[in-house]
Amino acid sequence: MLRINSVSVLNIKTQQARMEVEDLFTDLADGRKLLKLLEIISGEKLGKPNSGKMRVHKIENVNKSLAFLHTKVCSVWCGICGTDMFVRIQRGNEG
Repeated sequence: MLRINSVSVLNIKTQQARMEVEDLFTDLADGRKLLKLLEIISGEKLGKPNSGKMRVHKIENVNKSLAFLHTKVCSVWCGICGTDMFVRIQRGNEG
C-alpha cells in the first residue's frame, strides 16, 4: 500500500508560493499559510491575512479560511469556528 505524507503533498502544492509546511498543526495554526494554501488550491484571492501576533489575529485568519471553506463545502464545515480549531491546536501542542 502506498502511503503519502500529507505534509509532502502540501509542500508540492505550495512550491510555487515558496512556502513550506513542516508541521500541519503549528504551520497552519495562525491561518496565514492556510489562507495561502486555499488560494493556491482554489485559484481565488482570499485577501491579505492579518499579520498581528496576538491570538485574536490568528483566530481572525482561521475564521477567514473557514468562511471561504463554508462557501465551498458547507456540509463538512458547518458548526466549526476558528476559536475551536485554534484551541484544539494549542491543546495538542501542550501535550
